[in-house]
This record gives sequence, C-alpha cells and structure tokens, in this order.
Amino acid sequence: MGKPIYEQLDELYKAEWAKISKDIEPYKDIVSIPFLPTTQKAGGSGDESWWTKAKLRVMIFGRETGENYNTPLSQVEGDLFAEAGEVYAQWNSGVLEQNIEYGFFGAFNYFSKKLPQAAVMWNNLDLVAMKKKDGSLNKENQAAYEIQAKFSSAVLPKMLEYLKPHIVIFLTADGSDDEIKNRDAIIMRNFGVTAKQFEAVDDGIPVTKLMWINGFDKFGTLAYRAKHPCNGLANDVKDAIIADIKENFK
Repeated sequence: MGKPIYEQLDELYKAEWAKISKDIEPYKDIVSIPFLPTTQKAGGSGDESWWTKAKLRVMIFGRETGENYNTPLSQVEGDLFAEAGEVYAQWNSGVLEQNIEYGFFGAFNYFSKKLPQAAVMWNNLDLVAMKKKDGSLNKENQAAYEIQAKFSSAVLPKMLEYLKPHIVIFLTADGSDDEIKNRDAIIMRNFGVTAKQFEAVDDGIPVTKLMWINGFDKFGTLAYRAKHPCNGLANDVKDAIIADIKENFK
C-alpha cells in the first residue's frame, strides 16, 4: 500500500518550496504563507476516505490566494508547512467559511449541495498571496510573484496527478477581457494547455462565459472555465456545468 495522498502532497510542497525559499526570503514581509490543499481534516486524523472513496471528485479553483491566507511569512514562528496545512485542514473540517452563500464560497457550496455524491475541494491558480497597491502588483511584488509562480507551476500539475479529481472547475474569469486572458494564461502556464484548447460551450460567447478546456485528459480530468462569482456567475451557468457533469458521470 502506497503513502497517503496527504503525505505525498506534503513531500511535494516541501521539495518545491525549498527550491524558491532563498529567493523569496527578501519578500517575507509581503508574501503570505502558501495555500496548501490537503486531504487531511483538522487535527490530522489521517482519514482521507472522504476524498479517495468518493464516487465523484471535484476541484474548484478560485483566482488567487487572497485574504484567507494573509499571514506573512515573517510572522511564522513554528513549522511553515504545519501552519499552512492546518489552515486548509480546518477548511476541510467545516471550521471556516463553508456556510457563506455569496461570492466564491457561495458558489463552492452551490456545487457541493447540487452534487451530493461528490467530494469537493478548494484550490487556487496562485498558491501564495501578496500585498497589492491600488489593486495591482507593484514592481517589488511583481518580482515576488514571479518567484511564487515557479512554485505554483511546479506543484499544481502534480497535485492533480496525486488527487485525481474527475472534474476541475476554474471560476477565474473576472475583470476586463485582458484580466481574464491573463488568468487564462496562468491556467496555460500551470497545466500545459494552449489558448486553442479553450472551447466556448456555445459559438460566439464572450471570454467571460462558460468554456471547456481541452487537454486536461492527461490528468484524467474534465475541465471547465467560467466567470468568477464576484463577476456575475449566474445559477444557470452553474446548473449547465452540473448538468454536463451528470451527463458525463452517470
């Protein structure tokens, strides 16, 4: 019997963080602890069957790690990975924001309730948050961002290999067309897909609407990209995704 998934993930996070730790050290006051998804529940019981034995495994991506991970690296006094892992494990245990009915977490709950047979996991396009000025990255933060991007790009595809979600939903289309295209570029960077593999569900739909992303079959996964809930993700779009999931996973 192989190692539990949470142990494989922990080893992955530590190995890839070690590659950037020296470079990111000068930015420890402006970058957060990393966002580290795990199959563990709070307290570390070791039981990951909620995920591994689920008939349907769904991973929902937000845009980037934000205020949920606002502890800067400079304030970490103990084990970085234990602290970051416990924050996520509390989420898995329902301690954090799972009762919210609006925004990203409201959409997360919508999918969870409409797909009762599914285990649903939260993820993000970028795994490290940083302070912003006027809503954008300043030059110092851009340098820090490029460092964390190396970590995210190395970790996320491996995460899909280990966790084996059947469905990936990117709720990442937000802001202007250029901002949306930039986030699509992050998906391409992280998962090795191309712009041509983004296929509108209906012909002629603007970039903010529902798309399939071809190329995730290499992960054994069906992938969708839709509006971020803060940018008007309507229930009919969520329902269209759910209907398509049910059609493909009867």
